[in-house]
Amino acid sequence: MRTVPKVALPLTRFAVSPETAFFGSRLQRILPDSQCRRGLSSCRFCLSESTEDSADNSGTCAQFVSVPPFDEIDTRGWGVSPCGLLKDSRGFVSRGSRGDHGYLSRSIRGKQRLVHRVVAETFLQKEKRRLQRQWPGERLDVDHIDGKRQHNAVTNLQWMTRKDHAKKTAAGLVRPRPLNAGGRAVLAVNVKTGEERRFPTVAAFTQFVGIFGATMRRKRWGPIKGWGVFREAPERVEGERFRRLAFLDETVGRTVQAYVSNQGRVRHENGRVTWGVDNGNSKYKRVGVGGRGNSNFLVHRLVAEVFHSRQKAKLIAEGHPAESLQVDHIDGCPTNNKAENLQWMTPSMHARKTAEMTRIKRQHRTE
Repeated sequence: MRTVPKVALPLTRFAVSPETAFFGSRLQRILPDSQCRRGLSSCRFCLSESTEDSADNSGTCAQFVSVPPFDEIDTRGWGVSPCGLLKDSRGFVSRGSRGDHGYLSRSIRGKQRLVHRVVAETFLQKEKRRLQRQWPGERLDVDHIDGKRQHNAVTNLQWMTRKDHAKKTAAGLVRPRPLNAGGRAVLAVNVKTGEERRFPTVAAFTQFVGIFGATMRRKRWGPIKGWGVFREAPERVEGERFRRLAFLDETVGRTVQAYVSNQGRVRHENGRVTWGVDNGNSKYKRVGVGGRGNSNFLVHRLVAEVFHSRQKAKLIAEGHPAESLQVDHIDGCPTNNKAENLQWMTPSMHARKTAEMTRIKRQHRTE
């Protein structure tokens, strides 16, 4: 039997090395402190794979720094780099996960913390203390200078008083221009029996008859597997106006050609219009937009972001943090997502209203 000689192959940067470890079901490569994972960094050394000496760590992630304790959280063993990467006590490096608010966050000792706040608390302590001396008693926020919520490099962050931060945020809010639009469903008629079936999209019909989309395009004229296919006019809702979900461009990372209406419907990029879907035990309608998984956005928040942006900007200008604001259903019905039935409220205002409505309902039950 012929033996094949063993040849030692050099390890490339894609090879599995002793530094490789399993986390869950994913193979995650843990990099030394002197490096960071390419694609997760905004520093010039990571993006260019520079080999120059980076003794000056300003604006780079050449070295992780221990996170100081803040907000009564035990941060021992945690590190953060100037470009916004976090390393936990096990050595796992991550940029954090994106929430519905668009910010990156990470769980530290079981408590979710915003990554940009961790970076600022670690590297911008002098700036924070200076503002505290200049504005005693004022609450301070961490601001993204370029407005991009996921750009957490220390060079892109600054401390601001809550009032100044609110004014800057309000001035940068996107106010989409109105646009009338609608979606089109598919009506399929069986040529033999006359049976009619309606499908929300062409893809749903192709799945029903068991063909590919390319086959559907080739057979544009004539019956398809015994079914005549017709495009239906979109359902018309009186007084409905659609506006583009422009504020999602930054979150998704591209121009999102999806729309939301003042009646609570969402028009997807493929033209399909939906009221949203029930998600598990949630009483609110959700919808997936911009390719971000299944049902990631609450419909009532999309409507409020687009049609009540001025009301939100006013609350922010009064000093309320944008990420804490809540959308209230005026009539108490969680599925009535018409713009006229929604309003922005602070958590305390919303809690008082909810408590009052609960009290009234209980009173009616006892009468």
